[in-house]
Amino acid sequence: MTTPNVHSHRHLEQPATRMESGRPPVKPLNTVVEACPPSGIRRFFDIARQMENVISLGVGEPDFVTPWRIREAGIWALEHGYTTYTSNNGLLPLRERICARLQQRYGASYDPATECLITVGVSEGLDLALRVLLNPGDEVIVPEPCYVSYVPMVRFAGGVPVLIPTGSTDGFQIDPERVEAAVTPRTKALLLGSPSNPTGSVQPREVLQALVDLANRHDFYLISDEIYDRLTYLGEHICMASIPGARERTIVLNGFSKAYAMTGWRIGYACAPEPIATLMTRVHQYTMLCAPHIAQMAAIEALDHAEGDVEHMVADYNRRRRLFVNGLNRIGLDCHEPAGAFYAFPSIRRTGLDSETFAERLLMEERVAVVPGNAFGASGEGFVRCSYATALPQLEEALERMGRFVTRIGLACLLAFGVLMSGMARADRMLFAPDGAALPPDSFRLEYAINPERRNASFAWAQYASPDGIEMELHRLDLERDTKNRYAFNLQYPLLQDLGATPALSVGARDLTLTGQERLSLFFAAGKSVPLSDRQARLVKELRWSAGIGTSFFNGAFLGARVRFRGGLTVITELVRYRPNVALAFPLVRNLQARAYSFDGNLFFGLNYALIR
Repeated sequence: MTTPNVHSHRHLEQPATRMESGRPPVKPLNTVVEACPPSGIRRFFDIARQMENVISLGVGEPDFVTPWRIREAGIWALEHGYTTYTSNNGLLPLRERICARLQQRYGASYDPATECLITVGVSEGLDLALRVLLNPGDEVIVPEPCYVSYVPMVRFAGGVPVLIPTGSTDGFQIDPERVEAAVTPRTKALLLGSPSNPTGSVQPREVLQALVDLANRHDFYLISDEIYDRLTYLGEHICMASIPGARERTIVLNGFSKAYAMTGWRIGYACAPEPIATLMTRVHQYTMLCAPHIAQMAAIEALDHAEGDVEHMVADYNRRRRLFVNGLNRIGLDCHEPAGAFYAFPSIRRTGLDSETFAERLLMEERVAVVPGNAFGASGEGFVRCSYATALPQLEEALERMGRFVTRIGLACLLAFGVLMSGMARADRMLFAPDGAALPPDSFRLEYAINPERRNASFAWAQYASPDGIEMELHRLDLERDTKNRYAFNLQYPLLQDLGATPALSVGARDLTLTGQERLSLFFAAGKSVPLSDRQARLVKELRWSAGIGTSFFNGAFLGARVRFRGGLTVITELVRYRPNVALAFPLVRNLQARAYSFDGNLFFGLNYALIR
């Protein structure tokens, strides 16, 4: 008997098995890289680029072009042949200027010859730092929400990210106690960015000092990403290496992309104690060799002569920051005040949507691109990142679109809640008076509503029906457009009430149609119920039209209709001065209604309570 050749059998069978599976006969790729998801920032903007009329608040890039003096230095370097390699560390004159600037501005001292390395952007500096510090399995503590690259880069370097959540209630400050609780014998480093991408938070000195004390007590390194150091609005930036006890275990990463609008030049730097800087340079010389010569020449010009350009850009970002953050809060998206960078990180939780759904619907429905907060870690869920590094008119238009979107979401949620509640309640126990219907004699009705687009705008209304049927109303409107509140008093006496119509004579004062004009006027209105078929009556309890003419606070003629559905939901539509008004009213509990309506183009949400005797 011939002994089978096991090796040749395996050699022949294995390719056939692979081909049958439909895969080419190659070995698996790197499992760490395969497990890393694509950037959460780029997915939405790949979609947005294919759409028209999109306002992008997503990519973290200055909308300014690189200042001319810097571009001119790059052109000069190109024309004069500065197209060769430099030393691996980078041009010494550039390193000297960087170290001098760190000493002068922050009191952080580094030797330009041995402790400063010019990198291809801050991203390369972070990659070098992690490769030099970490052995396989070492842990890196990362407060989140954090820049999207932090966690993948730790994993690419063989490390294990340990995530520490922060929250908006304290401005996304890092809690040193939480950090200490996460420290293990495997902890090798803490990686943080301040000012932060995506939250715009800036860590105060006492927090940084506490983190330095922890690093010394538990013997781990500090990697400080300070690319937004010049974009600080509510105080001076604090360089981590300037904190007492920090220098010998800190790597400072910085660059020219944000402050000097040089994102495409790919020029950054890392400053670290000599043993760390030496090893970072060793990896750099085998992988990148050096940063572009022309970009280094341009960076020298930036440090020498572009300070005025930086100050101009920072002042403009600050104006945008105030406008945009105030606008977000005004439309109902709670947003803490970012102290640095050029990002706002508003909460979208009150909309009831998760971050990805909010961002996707906002893009599709209103053509505004933002980044879902969960792209920056689990702590970012319930938020979105908005970059205000775009022109003021674009920011204002984006706020208007976002306000419309949030209002629609709020109205839909309110309507759904009302329908649910009205379906749970027995219609025969709802003793409220629907909007537009006369109150029973000797009864009160009170209402208070707010406008989500203007944080302090409100509308209040009180109504009383006397025992003999005379109705008195008092309105108060505050639109936050001026310091004056607007009031109106109306007196209505019903006529021909027993004929199925309700004409009335009204006397009023002070116009409430946003014109601010005061007037005393007479008003005549009539209304009539429409007969319903049996099929219509299964769904609708009452359908009524109304019309009026005069010069009361409606400021002219109007037409209207009111539909009361079974279960209590009421829909009112009016056409006033050729402008439509729409209102929804539905019962919550006994005598209490929820209201959602527009008033001359302004949206209000509120509650209405009727005291019926």
